[in-house]
Amino acid sequence: MIHASRVYDSVVGKKVYKQEPFDAAAFVNAVVAGCGGDAAEPFDASGAKLLVMDGDGGTRAVHAARLLTERGFTHVVTVKGGANAWKASWDNQMRRRQLPGTFSRGFDSAMFAESNVTAETFGAAGDDTHWVL
Repeated sequence: MIHASRVYDSVVGKKVYKQEPFDAAAFVNAVVAGCGGDAAEPFDASGAKLLVMDGDGGTRAVHAARLLTERGFTHVVTVKGGANAWKASWDNQMRRRQLPGTFSRGFDSAMFAESNVTAETFGAAGDDTHWVL
């Protein structure tokens, strides 16, 4: 959502960052294209599942989620903590990182009540989640 380039400013005498105006329509069209749609044709955004994040989970992610919701996306989640928290918890293969310590999750059977689960997996059988990077 921020398009900035580093250019030389003759008044200051050094390179500075110059921010370009934000184009909300171009942003939404890029997301639609990433989901396999075409900006020129109607796109059913209701089935797309999106995780929206910025660097630290701030206002840019909230603004992006609002724009996408207004466009018709119904499954939009803003990642708490942003990309920094995501990278700390997930690896490049969408597997939960082995974090210090363990957490316990009780299962229906009493046999598994004390089991410790240290990682979970995306893409297991029956998981219809498709990731667009």
